[in-house]
Amino acid sequence: MMKYIKLKVKHILVFVFIVIALGVFININLAKIYYVIGNMSGDTNISNAYYDKIAKQFPHKKESVNGQIKKLENIINDENEHIYGRIVMSTQHGSFIAGNTRSISLESVDSINNLFEELSVYHDKTIYFDKYVIELSIINWFVGNEDKSINYLLDHNFVDGKLKQIKNIHLCAMYTELGMMKEAKEIIDKKENEIKEYQTYWDMVSNYYYLLNNKIDMFKYNEDIPIYNKKVNVLLPLQGLNKEVMLSNKSNKEHTKNIVKGKVLINGKPYKNAIVHLSSEMHSNFRDIFERGMVSITDINGEYKFSNVPNEELYIGMAIPWQRVKDKEIEMGKSTNDLIMSGNSTYCKDINIYTPLEVQVKNVGINKFKISISHEFLNFKHMNIGLSIMNDKSDVYNANYISEDIKGNEIVLDINNEKDNNFNLNFRGRNGIIDIDSLIDPLYHSGEYALWVYGSEDKDIGSISNYGIFSNKPYTTINIQGKQWTKADKLLLKGEFQKALDQYEMQLKDNPNDIHILKTLAKMYTREWDRNDDISNVDYSKALKHLLKLEKLINSDSVYDSIANCYEKNKDYINAINYYKKGEYDFYKIADCFVAMNNYDKALQYYNKEIDAGHLYRAKSVIMDMLCIYILRNSIDEIQKVTLLFQEEYDVIEHNRLIKEYKMISKEEYLPFYNMVKKGEINKSKEWLENKEDDLAYLYKGIYMILDNQTKDTALNPENYMDVYNNVKDNTIKNYMRYFGEYKISKYYFKQN
Repeated sequence: MMKYIKLKVKHILVFVFIVIALGVFININLAKIYYVIGNMSGDTNISNAYYDKIAKQFPHKKESVNGQIKKLENIINDENEHIYGRIVMSTQHGSFIAGNTRSISLESVDSINNLFEELSVYHDKTIYFDKYVIELSIINWFVGNEDKSINYLLDHNFVDGKLKQIKNIHLCAMYTELGMMKEAKEIIDKKENEIKEYQTYWDMVSNYYYLLNNKIDMFKYNEDIPIYNKKVNVLLPLQGLNKEVMLSNKSNKEHTKNIVKGKVLINGKPYKNAIVHLSSEMHSNFRDIFERGMVSITDINGEYKFSNVPNEELYIGMAIPWQRVKDKEIEMGKSTNDLIMSGNSTYCKDINIYTPLEVQVKNVGINKFKISISHEFLNFKHMNIGLSIMNDKSDVYNANYISEDIKGNEIVLDINNEKDNNFNLNFRGRNGIIDIDSLIDPLYHSGEYALWVYGSEDKDIGSISNYGIFSNKPYTTINIQGKQWTKADKLLLKGEFQKALDQYEMQLKDNPNDIHILKTLAKMYTREWDRNDDISNVDYSKALKHLLKLEKLINSDSVYDSIANCYEKNKDYINAINYYKKGEYDFYKIADCFVAMNNYDKALQYYNKEIDAGHLYRAKSVIMDMLCIYILRNSIDEIQKVTLLFQEEYDVIEHNRLIKEYKMISKEEYLPFYNMVKKGEINKSKEWLENKEDDLAYLYKGIYMILDNQTKDTALNPENYMDVYNNVKDNTIKNYMRYFGEYKISKYYFKQN
């Protein structure tokens, strides 16, 4: 018995010793264990949590740094993370395009930077810390902390010679993207920075520098460049360029004398080393721009110039790394439309970059705010206030309030007066499908609202705001006291549209004059919800019923316009015209209604009123429609006047030759047709055309397709139009049909065919 007890105690002691030893081993190696678990986890969030745990509990351990390196690589490479990376800004046709656009909050990067400072106390002069510095620099570069990014590389004394060379590659790339070509060249010129395994990338950087200096040195690198080297991340500002590069001074086959020139200015001062490009299509990355377009780099005076520009339709734009334009505004001006070169012409265009508007907000009462607006360099003739409610993630819903035009630099915004009377049908979405956010009633709900201010020189031309492009600035917010989300509202936010609609209709029975419910229902009945383009929910008659109630309850021109739109969709053009006249007097829509009623005389009268009103954003559409009518009437003098008006407005097209050729075409046979159109006998004229199959008949049939589409819900069927177009043999008539077709269908459709 005693012998058995001694044996048991011995076993217990061994067991205890093993447990203690194992505990000591685990405690000593806990950082390594966490690191291994982090590496083995298939979930990025779990991995990053373990890496942060190491840094917090064992900052002196090597794994604390290696874990952070892994975390930063996860952030850079993980598609689910949000970060700005490798972005090229391209502004064309009044739009901004960017590649690989993602975002990360500055607070997150501040946390990463603070941890770096803590770990540097223990690991500063180590090889693995050298790599950490490079990763940290990349993160800061991507989020727009370019000064910090560069300083991290400059201030750190690299232990490893190879990583020091990698550092210099990054510095060169950053200087290049920032337009600091002198600093980039100093690095390029040092032989010590040559690294054989990065020769592909090195050729890219050096040749980009030569390009900026207008030297022809063909690109030597491969077509597919890896974004990241397997050993160390390498920042590639010009990813994916290949050898097929068309430079601005490359000979032009047509040997034209067309010139496009101008300046890029930042707050009125020259902006050098910006890439301006001409191309036949809109592009969002450097590869397409260099490969398919013409490129010019601004000089020390901010000037660019294209010579021998071909006779074709082109886009003018600026491609620039986003770090150079973040927190700024780009203004392309009035001439953002297609540039059509014809003959030996010169086109001048300045591109302006501005700092954003400065805004100050003061609460002067319940739901009442005094907003002061200023800009260091500009005084605006037109300004608007915008408000968007913020969600639980501190992001904004797209549904927003836009004020009426503001005069002066100060306004007192009374939310209580604005919230009921504000109503719009400015939906957002793709292919006409409504976004949930667009159905939210602006200003109705309690909460924080993000404040936008828009200023412009011309009411109908693009404006600048108080934030800038890809801004990391926090939202300027105001707090509005309103209602809480109802059951119907919550169903709407979940995308359960039919349930939400039914709930709103049920609530309306008990509250027949509830403005919030009426406004939301009116919106829900006027756009399809389904992602498969199912428009079964669209019911203009039901929308009209709610809008007519709203007309009696609130004072809003938008309600009149929405009522008019519903009448127009229901083909009640008389009532539509009456309500368009009640609202903001939409001459263009009134003219469209008269076109639908075959009253071309009245349509022309209101198209001319639209031109006189100076609504530039509609000028092209108006002039095109007028031109269609005048061609159907064979009113040559009017065709010439309208064409001249188009030239004066946009300075982009030369139609004199086309008109002269059109005048020379024999039209004796069509005199009865022209008389019918002039008398307003439109249906009779269409019947007269039915059995005609010559080129003029096809031209007029195509024009009727375009005019008849004015009040339809769907776009003009391109196949039907192209069937008519493809039958035409005469080049002059074919050019006219292309001209109208590109306006109503798409220029891309013609290029593909």
